Amino acid sequence: MNFLFNNVEQPYIWVDISTIKPTVTDPVNESLKDTILTEGMLQPLIVREGTEEIMFGNQRYAILKSLNITRVPVRYKETK
Repeated sequence: MNFLFNNVEQPYIWVDISTIKPTVTDPVNESLKDTILTEGMLQPLIVREGTEEIMFGNQRYAILKSLNITRVPVRYKETK
């Protein structure tokens, strides 16, 4: 399933999905899931440095979890 990440906006690093935490636990958006499966992901998950909480990308996280993806593209953001 590496094709899912061919178009992800740089820069990012690969992170084990089990090390990051969702901040919202909504059900998977099937429409977004279909789009990711056909077109891939465009942006990495944005994660708060230090707490490992997802700031942007909770839906993408849920979709990747449902697909049993173990490593995801992440961009860390510092918060003060």
